[in-house]
Amino acid sequence: MRRSWMCCLCVLFISGILAGCTANSVNLNVDSRDLPLDVEGVYKAASQTTEPLQTSDEAAPASVTIPIHGDRVNIYDSAYNQVSTSSAVIISDHSILSLTELSTELEICWYLDNEVQKCAYRRYGGDWIQFLAEDSGYRDGFGAKLYDNLFGHSGFCIVAPRGAAYYAQDYYYFDVDGVLRFLFCGTFLDVFVDFNNDGVNELIWFYHGGRDAAYYYPVGDDFFVFDIIGAISACFADWEYLEINPLSLCDDTLELTYQRGDEQYDAQIRFTADNLIVQEKSTSRENTEKRDIICAPVIKSIELSDTDGNPLVVDDWIWLKAESIITVAYEGNATRVDFYTVPTGTETVLEQKLIGMVGVAEDDRTAQLKWEVPDNFMGYIWVMVYNGDIARTSDTGYFFIKAIFEQ
Repeated sequence: MRRSWMCCLCVLFISGILAGCTANSVNLNVDSRDLPLDVEGVYKAASQTTEPLQTSDEAAPASVTIPIHGDRVNIYDSAYNQVSTSSAVIISDHSILSLTELSTELEICWYLDNEVQKCAYRRYGGDWIQFLAEDSGYRDGFGAKLYDNLFGHSGFCIVAPRGAAYYAQDYYYFDVDGVLRFLFCGTFLDVFVDFNNDGVNELIWFYHGGRDAAYYYPVGDDFFVFDIIGAISACFADWEYLEINPLSLCDDTLELTYQRGDEQYDAQIRFTADNLIVQEKSTSRENTEKRDIICAPVIKSIELSDTDGNPLVVDDWIWLKAESIITVAYEGNATRVDFYTVPTGTETVLEQKLIGMVGVAEDDRTAQLKWEVPDNFMGYIWVMVYNGDIARTSDTGYFFIKAIFEQ
């Protein structure tokens, strides 16, 4: 596909980082050819020396400040940005894979046409206009949702499986003339952030759980990508198998795990407007001022019932009905709940399927999904409860539910 390059993490130049990266003292010389130095309050590159976050103890764990220096990428090319659309199409009910009413003025439909998955939009109750076609072979996991203020645009996002381990989220928007434009190809783990507090969201792109991570941000009319994992690896040569937890974002901080020798360690990474600060866990901000921030809702229970509200029979496994209701109770504010299944025989979520997304209001404390269970389903059920772009997952422990359905 012509947008597939956006879904792959670029190999970035992190020149000047290796020289001078030491625990508690860093001297970074950054090539400034890509970034304008006259942009006030945004990501600027220059030769600089950063002071350690902790210097009182020479044996203290490492703490490194890395200037955010991305490589320019071209996603604002108007010839690339404008989406080719069809004339009006007729969609039969039996061909629909997913139909989502995003607002009173916009609907998105995934449907089958000669075994090809196609996506169409309809505005203000008018004709269906097809704008995307794929030939992935998948029949479920498709969807759509609204997004707000990404790189200065608001619009809708389509969700599509593009591999056993990959759910894509493609971002679109309508310009002032009503022309559909493509913005960005992301993943279901995308996180919106505003590290420079300019009121315009940037994005952290995650892949392979969190083993690949990149920070996309605009500077003026240009657009840049910063390789987070690559930059950290360049400063900590003995850190291996780095992985960021995408769901841990709180107060501009993310949790990081890595391996050194045969041992696994924890660290934190924190973003400011200009820098990425990496701290080993013992130098985290646990002794700094604590802030009253709700990072993610707390999942209280997940229950399954039939359409009459009767709890389903539990015999180690939950025995499903052809139509089953999944009810999630949570504590704290939430904006949506995503529901997933994982087939048996997998010990990770690499073959997970998104079976539904439910939007919730500020005062809600539960979310329900009516699920048409596939024949002979046997697997696990889990959810992600979002508060904006921060989420809590139920994929471990008590809430990782085993379920079976035999026709």
